[in-house]
Amino acid sequence: MKKLIIWMALASLSLPLNAAPLVTIGDEVDIFFKGNVVAQYNSNVFFSGDSAYKKDDYLAIFTVGAEADYGRHHLFRANVKFYEDFIRYMDLKKLNTNLANVVFTAGYNGEKYRADFDFTYNQRRQNDATIGWDPITSSRVEDLIRFDNTVVSLKNSYLFSEKFTGELNLMYMNTYYRDYREAYSDNDMFAIPVSILYAVTEKINVGLTYQYRHTEFSSGSAWSLQAFGNRRHDHFGGVTVRGELAPKLMAIIYLGATYRQLEGGLFDDEGKLQFTGSIDLRYALTSKISVFTNAYRDFGSGASRQNLITTGVDIGGEYALNEFIKFTAAGGYRCTEFENWGSASSASRTDDYFYGRLGVRYTPSKYVSMSLGYRALLNSSNVRAATYNQHLATFDFTLRY
Repeated sequence: MKKLIIWMALASLSLPLNAAPLVTIGDEVDIFFKGNVVAQYNSNVFFSGDSAYKKDDYLAIFTVGAEADYGRHHLFRANVKFYEDFIRYMDLKKLNTNLANVVFTAGYNGEKYRADFDFTYNQRRQNDATIGWDPITSSRVEDLIRFDNTVVSLKNSYLFSEKFTGELNLMYMNTYYRDYREAYSDNDMFAIPVSILYAVTEKINVGLTYQYRHTEFSSGSAWSLQAFGNRRHDHFGGVTVRGELAPKLMAIIYLGATYRQLEGGLFDDEGKLQFTGSIDLRYALTSKISVFTNAYRDFGSGASRQNLITTGVDIGGEYALNEFIKFTAAGGYRCTEFENWGSASSASRTDDYFYGRLGVRYTPSKYVSMSLGYRALLNSSNVRAATYNQHLATFDFTLRY
C-alpha cells in the first residue's frame, strides 16, 4: 500500500495545475471533468466489537465523473454532477464495488424571492450504529450493507418587508436497502418546516419555526414491524436566531421541543416530548484562524425502525497557513439512546461515541487539491458487541478540469 500511495502522489504531480473548463457552451455553460483518487487504511472495516471478527484492510477509491455549471450571468443558476466510485480492497475483495452518485442544485435569487433546489442520489455500501446489525441477536453481520439514499429539498424565502421574511421549505429523503432486506426497513421521510423571521438589526434575524416530519417504513423483519409499526409523526416548535451575533461570530440557532408519535407498533401507546434543537456557531479568530462548534439534539430512526434520541456536540478549527495550505482539527461526542433495542421489549441500548480528526489540504489552484487525513473513533455501548474503535488514515487527490 505504501507503494500505491507514492505512485498516486507522483501521478498527481504530473497533471496540470492550471486548467480551464473541458468544454464551454456559449457564455453560460461550463462542463468539467472531475476525478478523485483516495488511498486509505481502515483498522475496523465492519465496526466490529468482537476481536475475532475485526478486520483491517487497505483500499483505494477511484472516482470519475463530470460536472456542468450554468448561469454565470443570470439570477437563475444550476449545477449538475455525476460521478462513479470504484472501490477496491486489498484483502477483502468480496467488498469491491462500484457506486453511482448524482447531485443537482439550482437556485433563483430575486429582489424579494429566493429559491434553492437540491437533489442528491448516492449508492452506498457502509455500516453505522444500526446498519450491519442483526437486531434480534444484537450481533454484527460480517459484511458492508449496500443501500441507496435519495434526498430532495426545496427552500423558499420571501421578503415581505424590510423587517419580515417568511420561509417555507419542503424536504424528502428515501433510503432503500439492496442487501439484507429481511432485516432492514426502507423508509420515506417528508418534512415541512415553516419560519417567520424578524430583522432585529441589519445582521440579526429572530423568529418562530414549526416543522412537521412524517416517516414511513416498508420491508424489514416481522419483529421490527410488530415492535415499531409503519410510521411516525414529529411536530417541532421553537425559536430561531440567525446572523452575526457579535463581530466575526456567525450563528444559526434552533431551540424548542419535538413531540413524536409512533404508529402501528407495540410501543405507540404514548407520544414522547423532548427538548430538541441545534446551535451552529462559527468565529473568525484572525484572518487565518477560524473555529466552530455545533450542538444538537433530535429524534431519529434506526435501520430496523428503532426509535432513537441523539444528543451531540462537535468542535473544531481551521488554520490557513497561506492561500494554498490549510490545516484542520476537529472532535466531538454523541450520545444515542435506542429505545426497546433487541427482541425483548425491556431491552435498551445507549451508545457514547467519541471522535477526533486531523487533516491538511494543499490546493495549488481551484482545479487541483491534495490532502492527508487521520480520524480515530470510539463507540462505547452498554451492548458489548457494539463497543468498537476505528482508525482511518487517508490520502486524497482531486482534479477538476
